[in-house]
Amino acid sequence: NEKGNVHQYDIRKGDDIVNFNDEAHKFQINDMQMSTDESFLITASKDKTARLFDARTLDCLKTYKAERPVNSAAISPIRDHVILGGGEEAMKVTQTTAASGHFEAKLYHL
Repeated sequence: NEKGNVHQYDIRKGDDIVNFNDEAHKFQINDMQMSTDESFLITASKDKTARLFDARTLDCLKTYKAERPVNSAAISPIRDHVILGGGEEAMKVTQTTAASGHFEAKLYHL
């Protein structure tokens, strides 16, 4: 959410089942993706980090740091890598030249 928290809800009851890691991020979470086997969860945030969580225990396994806000994160289907995309807002990137725009994609080992 906007505060950097991650919640798990019961969609039938609308109840907050788990509010894990009250401070998963310092700022807004921009994206959240599950691995194809649903064993991992990755979040991307305006706080210039992405975090990899164990989907069963909800423990943070790794934090990936970037120089700019992270807009999106994904886990490779073979689970050897994660990819992060981020930087300036898309509108700002399209209005600048490639040399002055600040949009990056980074690949990391899990």
